[in-house]
Amino acid sequence: MPRPLKTAWLCLGSNLGHPREQLSEAAARLQAQGVEIVQSSTMQDIKPWGKTDQPDFVNQVLKVRTPLGPFELLSLIHEIENEMGRVRKELWGPRIIDIDILFYEDTIMETPQLTLPHPYLHLRQFCLDLLCELEPDLVHPVFKQTMKELNEALKQKEDS
Repeated sequence: MPRPLKTAWLCLGSNLGHPREQLSEAAARLQAQGVEIVQSSTMQDIKPWGKTDQPDFVNQVLKVRTPLGPFELLSLIHEIENEMGRVRKELWGPRIIDIDILFYEDTIMETPQLTLPHPYLHLRQFCLDLLCELEPDLVHPVFKQTMKELNEALKQKEDS
């Protein structure tokens, strides 16, 4: 019996090599492994967050459907990142490809391997901007606010 499909939102990023091509390749690899891409945001050039002395990133958010559970999806993501040449040297450092799970349905969890929703999502303007392109009324299961509301609150905070 096939497993039911679950919805997740992923953020792809790259700032080494050919970032736009790498985001497209990562999306193709996800699809080749049975992850259905329902919607894609635009690819946006983004200033680095957390560690700012590195090249700008190109980021994109994907809304996907998958039969994989959250840990299985994370394992697939790590496999794709490794196959594409990702090297984990430093926190928030430059990378060929980065794929983060922003949301998995409305799952709330905190484990050593995976925290859902993504713990920095509400602090990253680029994530909120890209999520708002796809689904501004998506509700954050912890904060009980929409992406649009979180985005506007972060913009106000950064403007003050």
